[in-house]
Amino acid sequence: MKRPFISLCLPIFNRYELLKVSLGYNLEVLNRSRYKKDIEVVISDNASSQDIKNLVKFYVELYPDITIIYSRNNKNIGMANNILKTVTLSTGQYCWIIGSDDFILQDQIDKLLDFIIYNRPELCSINYGHIKINNYTDIIDDIEQMNWTKNNRLNKSSTKLSFDDLIRPKYNNVYLGAIMGNIFLRELWLSSSISNIYVDENFVDLESIYPHCFIFGEKFINSNCSFYSNIAILAGDGVREWTTDYWKSDLPFIEIEVINLMINHYAKNGLSKMVAKKALNHQSKRIGTLFFDLLNQKNFKYKNSDTILSIKKTFLKNSKYPKFWIGIIYGVYYKIKKYIRST
Repeated sequence: MKRPFISLCLPIFNRYELLKVSLGYNLEVLNRSRYKKDIEVVISDNASSQDIKNLVKFYVELYPDITIIYSRNNKNIGMANNILKTVTLSTGQYCWIIGSDDFILQDQIDKLLDFIIYNRPELCSINYGHIKINNYTDIIDDIEQMNWTKNNRLNKSSTKLSFDDLIRPKYNNVYLGAIMGNIFLRELWLSSSISNIYVDENFVDLESIYPHCFIFGEKFINSNCSFYSNIAILAGDGVREWTTDYWKSDLPFIEIEVINLMINHYAKNGLSKMVAKKALNHQSKRIGTLFFDLLNQKNFKYKNSDTILSIKKTFLKNSKYPKFWIGIIYGVYYKIKKYIRST
């Protein structure tokens, strides 16, 4: 049997109604691709309480020309471990991990794969867009009506890049954290110490939140990289359970603490000090913007863990960066603007 060129890896937990739409849409995109025989779809169901198995079975019968692999965990193994499992289950030369709220653009799939086949990067960062999901029935119409090329701010793809290049803020990939924005060589990924990755059940470390970034830092620092500039995939906004209320969600901890852990992990494994410093300076601007809100929260406690975002530590860690102070100014500006609007 011919080995697939690329595996589309989907770690799934519930979200039945959204998956029904996104999986159906993405499979139709793949079915129209001239590469459909070179693509496999790998679904790892993390012990969902909803009937994901029969939903997948329906699509297996509907799209017989596409290889679809379904596996269900006997118990919930956590998000990070389920992400890792999708890659282990896959057989493609390359892997592309996406979520149930991600949508591949029909006019880009063949162009993207052409780009990867021609350039053969070990890691390809992909430009992505966002689409607001108000209700599931309108998603497809919203995708098809929007001119995504017009919204593309990065108009030139790049080849023969280094890992350092991809971490530069101009690529707007939040330092590779956006998981659906990366296609990588499976063999290199599997050469990492995946079995030794410690995943904290409280979801407080880099491995738990961004396991792919942990592996990128461990194995892809010296890899051949590319950047595909066309928006090829859309992330759905408004359906992620952990982003509904900002200060009750994972986002403050991710933006203030985890992204810094990510950059420092890259630096520990060989990212140049200059690039790491620029990335930390760039991230400090966002932290500065949030700083007055953090003051209002006093000491922000993350979920049910003992992890606390200390105001003092956050200030001392970021105040050495010039862009932190620019962020402070922006934060004050937004508060004044909000106050004026409310009066």
